[in-house]
Amino acid sequence: MLTPMKFRDFTWPHNPCTFTVEHRRALTSRKLPFQAYRIQDMGEDLCVFKGEGEFVGKNAYGDFLRLAELFIDGSPGMLTHPVWPATEVYFASLKLRQEPKENYVNYEFEFWQNSDGKKRGAVKLQLAPQAYRVEQGDGIGDVVLKTGVAADEILRLNPEIMNINELTPGSVLRLSSEV
Repeated sequence: MLTPMKFRDFTWPHNPCTFTVEHRRALTSRKLPFQAYRIQDMGEDLCVFKGEGEFVGKNAYGDFLRLAELFIDGSPGMLTHPVWPATEVYFASLKLRQEPKENYVNYEFEFWQNSDGKKRGAVKLQLAPQAYRVEQGDGIGDVVLKTGVAADEILRLNPEIMNINELTPGSVLRLSSEV
């Protein structure tokens, strides 16, 4: 038999019927001129815990109201699941799914993992290059692909560029205002 799920001082009388753990990754994309899209991985985003369940019996509505009080309080707390490791979370959502009936409440919930500035995984920080030496055949799209710097930024920093498709081999392009 599984141990009951807990959040702060509330223990579920019956574990939720379903429970989902959703890991997210923050991604951004940029359309490159005359090229495809470039996707950049911004690292791990929040982890979301969702589920649904039922409270049954003479205390059903009272159990739901006790859970609702924790939601209204808004403070983070430890979520202990019968299978997953305990983690500190914020109570993000609580939904009553039907008109309450005597001795029965159906509900959905959502918790968001509290990172609170704590390191939750390595995020690689890539520093943008400061300058780029143009190679034979490079156009602005090639420079964007090789450096990761947006075309409009390259053009802003290098107003001398007259033709974005014919850059002068050997010339040095500024990629940062710090050059």
